[in-house]
Amino acid sequence: PRTLHLSQSVGKSVLGLLVGILVGQGKLDVGEPVTDRVPEVAGSGYAGATVQHVLDMTAGIGFVEDYEGDFWRYDIACGWHPPVPGADAETILDYLPTIGPADWQHGERFHYATPNTDLLGLIAERAGGAPLATLIADELWAPMGAERAAELTVDPAGTAAIGGGFCATLRDYARLGALVAAGGRAVIPSAWLVRLGAGDAAAFSRG
Repeated sequence: PRTLHLSQSVGKSVLGLLVGILVGQGKLDVGEPVTDRVPEVAGSGYAGATVQHVLDMTAGIGFVEDYEGDFWRYDIACGWHPPVPGADAETILDYLPTIGPADWQHGERFHYATPNTDLLGLIAERAGGAPLATLIADELWAPMGAERAAELTVDPAGTAAIGGGFCATLRDYARLGALVAAGGRAVIPSAWLVRLGAGDAAAFSRG
């Protein structure tokens, strides 16, 4: 009951809910280019992508989620593994600009890529004006009545690895699910939750 569980990609959903809160507060527009908030990726495959593209995993980036391939470079940048010779990115923000474009356009197809979520975490921090852990605590975790504090892994520079590093108790994960099932209870905008159920079937079918 008291053990914090590393939820891996469930952290993506935690961030998606926080982004909905920031959008509801008028602090973030899902139609704005990601480079408006994170200009460091302007020369990468993220050029021209919007916040909605990274939310939907439809950003046209040349990153392959293959854990037996080149993924070790990203793991090192996130702080999951110690640096080794040949590692060319020491932090998440070092790594993101190295991702090139895919051979399709943003929004064209679903393409699951964890760096999208870590980029979205940076966007949320800059829109909300606070570290991601603070934003989650103040805007989501405390208002929903969480029983225990959660933890969030960070890279060597202190950037949140929200794409897979959120840790909480199972009871609080259940509270989060109940909050969504109840329409957000004025913590998460209900309109945001309705949008989550809609999705982009055409993009998904091409993914």
